[in-house]
Amino acid sequence: MVRLAGDNSFQNRLREMGIVESAQISVLNVNGSVHCQVKDSRFGLSRAAAEEVFVELG
Repeated sequence: MVRLAGDNSFQNRLREMGIVESAQISVLNVNGSVHCQVKDSRFGLSRAAAEEVFVELG
């Protein structure tokens, strides 16, 4: 992950879930919401929340 947009409380909530600037994020499924994995944690984000997470593909 490269950068988080949104307000501070939104960014803090994502960081608590493990979405930090150095994290590798795997997208598992996109079906309305976006299902992701960071390390051993899996979770879903609304499409609007996912659009606030900027990544570098690699």
